[in-house]
Amino acid sequence: MAFLQKDASLLYKHLQAIIEVELFTIPLYLTASNSLRSSTPYDDPAWKLQTLATSVAVQEMYHLQQACNLANAFNIQPTIPTLALQAGQEILVPHLDPGNRKFFLKLGNLPDTIKAMIEIETPDDSGQPVTPNPDVTYKSIGDLYNATLQLLAEYWATFQNVPTQLDPHFTPNHKQIGYGAFPSRFRFNQIATRTDVMQSVNAITDQGEGHTVAPPKSSGGYTFKYGQDGKILEPYQGSQSDRFYDQDLWTHYYRFVEIQNGFGPNPQAPYYQANGGVSPDLPNWAPPVDTIQAAINTIWSFLLDTMQAGFTSGNLPENNPTQPKLPGFNSAMVSFKYLLPMMWQYGVCPSFIYREDVTAQTVQDAMDAVDPWCLFHWDAITSQLRAEHPDQLNACQGLNDCKGLGWGAIATEAANGACATADTHTCVGSNTCSRQGGCGFFSENDKHELLPLSEQWIPGLNTGASAGGCQTPIAKRQVFHRYNPMPFPTLAPLEGTSVWDRARALMAIKLHVSQLPTPVKQKIGDVDYDGDQRRFYTTPSST
Repeated sequence: MAFLQKDASLLYKHLQAIIEVELFTIPLYLTASNSLRSSTPYDDPAWKLQTLATSVAVQEMYHLQQACNLANAFNIQPTIPTLALQAGQEILVPHLDPGNRKFFLKLGNLPDTIKAMIEIETPDDSGQPVTPNPDVTYKSIGDLYNATLQLLAEYWATFQNVPTQLDPHFTPNHKQIGYGAFPSRFRFNQIATRTDVMQSVNAITDQGEGHTVAPPKSSGGYTFKYGQDGKILEPYQGSQSDRFYDQDLWTHYYRFVEIQNGFGPNPQAPYYQANGGVSPDLPNWAPPVDTIQAAINTIWSFLLDTMQAGFTSGNLPENNPTQPKLPGFNSAMVSFKYLLPMMWQYGVCPSFIYREDVTAQTVQDAMDAVDPWCLFHWDAITSQLRAEHPDQLNACQGLNDCKGLGWGAIATEAANGACATADTHTCVGSNTCSRQGGCGFFSENDKHELLPLSEQWIPGLNTGASAGGCQTPIAKRQVFHRYNPMPFPTLAPLEGTSVWDRARALMAIKLHVSQLPTPVKQKIGDVDYDGDQRRFYTTPSST
């Protein structure tokens, strides 16, 4: 069957629909995954469930990137919807119509929303191809992708042997984005060939719903690939050094079912409730709840606008390229890690309401209002230091190289600075330059090969961009990841030990001293700043 213009138009509608569904899942999954009480002991099984939910939310961000890349590859400008998701209200899920009914849900904590999350990701077990429809409405994401694969199979059968320059639909390397650490985590990012189209779709569908998504037979000699029994095929798995490697071996549907099956006899016990009751976990410096919600709306709007500009231009930088002292995409995204739990600690479910005319300065003002301890943004003095000394940034409290170059410029000598001045990040490989890694996960090169032993376990001393550990600053409870089996047995004694202590030991060797000075604690602006407390409020990625 030939791929005609009507088929192309239908494919374009399906690619845009995928963008809309993938975007919708991100605030839903982030709200649920951030609802676990922060005071929950780290040996509580609920942390495993929280990590499963977070791993899906992060991978949906990768899927959104790939959906936009697919649209651009087919010369369709991606449209990022200006979503308004109000907590407490029924929200219509776009393009999904399970059981011939409109699909509504409410934002909520993990136990309250897991059923809807499973329903979104449930694949069609019939094994039959789904006929693409012009309304682009399907029972699940699985069926939406299945229908899209039918159209792509027809495209492939028609154009696989046609020279690219004669293909009226596909443009290689057209406005492609490989954001942050995604290229180091996943093999398929920018789309340069028509085979990349198929590999990207395989990655999204295999990671999401698995083998029941792909058509049983594909046209034109191309076979859509998929794993079995919830396991993702090796080419579409994440890198071994990634925080979510173990979770990302399994489909989203499989992970959500595991969460549902993992709840104890009282599922709500470890989670915050939207009942207006303030939790003892709420920091004593937290601003009023309305201030936090207003900041979430501002930052959510900034993220949507920045993504629209980025996928329209083919350039989505992590930081603010024109106003480096103001927030960029990375710091805005990181802020949700702190703002969403604080909303829950007030006993209020977060909302995500788009507003127009948000600027980087508006975001800075919002961050100043909600973040007096500068957990996810820079105070004015540190911002100035970063601009003046971009080659002397440090990954954590007590890892500054010399006097005056720590957080807030209060350091009086090397190794007694208040906290990190390096770009805040939460994932392995997402550091932007040397000395900006700070975690206990193995690092890989861009070919997904483990770096040599001499370059492993080097918090704060990594030798280049994308070779760092998981997070900056280093969480107070961050320990070296426990591997089974350990790739480097000589490093086994470090498993489960403090990453910050190890970083400080390496700093002492670098400075040729037996003991480092104690990091300073004093006022920075109006805040009695304590780097230990700042690191305490940074959630560890390995415990």
